[in-house]
Amino acid sequence: MGKCKRNVFLIFGYSFILLTIVCLIFCSKSNVQHFEQSIRYVNQATRILNSGESYEFINPDDMDAIVELKKKALAEARLVDIDDLNRHYPDFGNHYRDEFIKGLELFIEGFEKNDSAKLLAGQMSDEMWGVWYEENIDAIRRR
Repeated sequence: MGKCKRNVFLIFGYSFILLTIVCLIFCSKSNVQHFEQSIRYVNQATRILNSGESYEFINPDDMDAIVELKKKALAEARLVDIDDLNRHYPDFGNHYRDEFIKGLELFIEGFEKNDSAKLLAGQMSDEMWGVWYEENIDAIRRR
């Protein structure tokens, strides 16, 4: 899978800093820690992914590191209390579960089974999460 072109794995750029601040204000401490750590791991994976040139093949070692970070993100994300997120903003937790977490699951499964369709579906799910976040961040901040 290390030979996949970088353009297949374009990641929708979005900032989680404000989202983390919102969650710090409203969520329980352990929930915030798991949420934040899941985002940190994904951001680390994204930095590795974006460190090369466009259309450049991904180094197999880099791809392995990306997948390991996404596995760590998934483990943390599964500890987040979805209902707690939903209590503080409607559907916040649902989108986190159904798009962010599902995207991680699909990406990892796609890599492990050498299934490009699942890898792409994981990226698309991640992008849907980013779009929803961008559309709702102002309202989330006001709560």
